[in-house]
Amino acid sequence: MRTWSFPFAEVNRNSFALKVANGNVDYRNFFEYQPNLQGIYDAKEKKRFPSHHRKTLVEALKGQYEQWEIPVPANVSRLLQEDTFTVTTGHQLNFLSGPHFFFTKIASTIHLSRLVGSDCIPVFWMASEDHDFEEIASAILFGKTFQIDSPNSAAPVGRMNMSESWEQEVQKAIELLSSDWAKSIIKQAYKVGFPLSKCIARLVHEIFGPFGLIILNGDSVALKNLAYPIFEKEFEKQILAKKVTEQNEVLAQFGIEAQVYHRDVNLFSLSRISRIRLEKNDPQFKSLQPVEISPNALMRPLYQEFILPNLAYIGGAAEVAYWAQLKQAFAEFQIQMPVVLLRPSVFFVDSKHQQWLEKWNWKIQDAFLDENQLIKKFIQQQPNHFSVHEYLETLKELELDAKSKIEKIEPTLISTLSAEIEKMKGMWLGLEKKVEKSIKQKQETEVQRIGKLKNALFPDQIFQERKINGFQFIQNQQQIEQLIDTCSPIQPQIHAFLV
Repeated sequence: MRTWSFPFAEVNRNSFALKVANGNVDYRNFFEYQPNLQGIYDAKEKKRFPSHHRKTLVEALKGQYEQWEIPVPANVSRLLQEDTFTVTTGHQLNFLSGPHFFFTKIASTIHLSRLVGSDCIPVFWMASEDHDFEEIASAILFGKTFQIDSPNSAAPVGRMNMSESWEQEVQKAIELLSSDWAKSIIKQAYKVGFPLSKCIARLVHEIFGPFGLIILNGDSVALKNLAYPIFEKEFEKQILAKKVTEQNEVLAQFGIEAQVYHRDVNLFSLSRISRIRLEKNDPQFKSLQPVEISPNALMRPLYQEFILPNLAYIGGAAEVAYWAQLKQAFAEFQIQMPVVLLRPSVFFVDSKHQQWLEKWNWKIQDAFLDENQLIKKFIQQQPNHFSVHEYLETLKELELDAKSKIEKIEPTLISTLSAEIEKMKGMWLGLEKKVEKSIKQKQETEVQRIGKLKNALFPDQIFQERKINGFQFIQNQQQIEQLIDTCSPIQPQIHAFLV
């Protein structure tokens, strides 16, 4: 795949996460380590991860891979070595992987592990305890939406079992794909009766397992047993509520709003059919087994870092923002905060749209303008383009000359002059609009193409990577390899791939 890359700054993307990544704000106000390789090396130098945590983690991983009917990767046993560490990303269990930034997050995590060195293993954390089914229930391929039906349950999505109706949606999606590679991956992953966590694990392993990725499900008896002390501490002392509030005040000093709202207790009770928020002094807590406790969005990073020998976390702009709320909480729990990095962004551009861009002498960056701006840009590029700018400049000069003379004769006529000048401006601007309308009509095909290009890269005015499923574009393992090679979370950029 041919590739173009450019900084976020070229398209006026300027989120808090980008300001941190580019050094425009001092990371030390929000994070423990600087967001670069030196920060990772510093984190590695200070990282202390108990051997019994490693043993528990490895045994839990072996058990999970056995449940998923996947051969245990060699990298799992390597985690027993005290000089082996991880870099991690995580995501919800979206149907068929969901929007294609899912691929980018994992690819950039593998890329980072290669940069750090052979002692670093990439990890994908499955958000299997999430209970917001609607957020994960659909995938968009070739303009069609594939939707799995709700089981009418507030159960954690990872524990929901694949149904026959879900299988029908999978089959419909597969029929649109031309790649045997993609079809095979999806078919072996989604089988009736499989828990959704198993489906996603098998899907991700087939795509990224060959590149050393380890998959971890935090919904684990052994790992929850290990982490019970931090759950108990949160329940009894409400640490997150206090420390996140303090850190939110730091964010506010920089004009940054809190991304995630904290609760008094940032835990849920968990069962096969429900995930229910725990309240302060809830008598139910003491009767719960550790595996029946589930961290919320703010507590999950602490749980993750407690059970992994982790050096860095790669996430989207919103994730980076809510990790920034946690600096003081990590310190209070005495858990080392990892380096937090922003993932890159990706477009996929087909050859037809690339030909249009070249014909118009445009860059991918131009597509970030809204459609009307793009049409105006196209009109201004036409031979013999008519612009009223020079006429308005002449009118301005004439107005100043007339004003200087009239003031000496009858100052009260200045307002009349201004009114007449405004009428003339309106006439010229109206004429310009008529000329532009005429060009649009004569160039109707090109104008329609501009709309099609815009909709391909920003469907429904949403960044393509947040809307369209990755299997629409990615056809083989070689393209995955290229994605990994390109997508670095160190000084992240926007990448466009020609497919």
